Amino acid sequence: MTNSTKIAVAEPARLRISKATFPWIEEHGPASIWFKAISQNRTSNRYAYNLMLFMQGMDTTPEQFLANAESNPKALSIAVKSYIGSLKSRAAARSQFAALRSFIAFHEAPIPLNGLKVRVPRTRKKPYLAWHDAEKIIIESRPPYRDVFRFLLWSGLGLDELNEIQSSAEIQKHIEAQRNNSKTYIRIDLRPRKSNIDSYFALVPKPYVPHFPILTTDYGNRGKQPVSSIDAEMNWTRARRRAGIEEIGLGPHTLRSSFRSECGRLGVADAVAESQMGHGGRERYGYSRETTDEAYVVSELSKLWNATTPVTTEELLGLKANQKYLAEMRIEQLEHEILQIDLNDVDDNTPETKKRITDERAMYTTELEKLRAMLKGL
Repeated sequence: MTNSTKIAVAEPARLRISKATFPWIEEHGPASIWFKAISQNRTSNRYAYNLMLFMQGMDTTPEQFLANAESNPKALSIAVKSYIGSLKSRAAARSQFAALRSFIAFHEAPIPLNGLKVRVPRTRKKPYLAWHDAEKIIIESRPPYRDVFRFLLWSGLGLDELNEIQSSAEIQKHIEAQRNNSKTYIRIDLRPRKSNIDSYFALVPKPYVPHFPILTTDYGNRGKQPVSSIDAEMNWTRARRRAGIEEIGLGPHTLRSSFRSECGRLGVADAVAESQMGHGGRERYGYSRETTDEAYVVSELSKLWNATTPVTTEELLGLKANQKYLAEMRIEQLEHEILQIDLNDVDDNTPETKKRITDERAMYTTELEKLRAMLKGL
């Protein structure tokens, strides 16, 4: 049995890649030699597929590519970077670039790509979560996650910092020792996030600092475990849906954005807000030291602490009542649309018309099911 026969047998079951890949590899000598050399690699078939996509995207062949690399490597390098950067999918860009680097390394082509970083243009806007909306989601959260999310919102910290606190008995002891002092806040000393600072602390109002470690709810023989990042993300998603706030990418990390935006709106010094989040005050060389003065940081953060109030349960109930009314109106409209589709006789029985009617009915039915599910959660 030849090597080509083995590849053809293994391809459909193992990697599900295009059947056009292997004829393309055999057609081009440089690609065929390279592929046979890396055939023992588990990712060889995937590399071959991505190399084919790259060459087709560049509108060239492996032979032409290597010839251009010899004659004008600088121009080719620029062309490669422009093409990789134009890909809308970061995953596709990385996969094609990895295959190309393997191909170039094997043929020792003199094309400089070591400095290329795959930067794909953003295809959607970065989600923004207003402080008021963040509080709505927090109210919809169930214990103990309500305490987790409110702590993250008022502290500006992320899940990494939460995990550090959760796993450190020393930090927890230091937090508890401050519960009964005369200050209105608790200082949490953490590991510096930037190399240009020697210390890092966050100041959080006492009412929003939970007792650590925060444990999951006890369910029989389960639960009573420290809340992890995965636990927080899953429960955040559920609470967000109950609050009726749907947007791609709106995870618990967005609470940091809410904190930073609210600080900016209320005039908290940029250095203090950034330092609170672990960014080192955004000062490159570490010369600026005002954020190490606890009294100064308190004076700035007080602008946030004194001006921001949580969303009340009454406000949330009013929002829910409005959402319920709008959902019921839309359900009534969709049911009418589906009924009209079922009752109307269409003279045109062409496949295109039938497909259009089927697609419309499926679209209305899907939206109807989502709205009914949402009403159950309200």
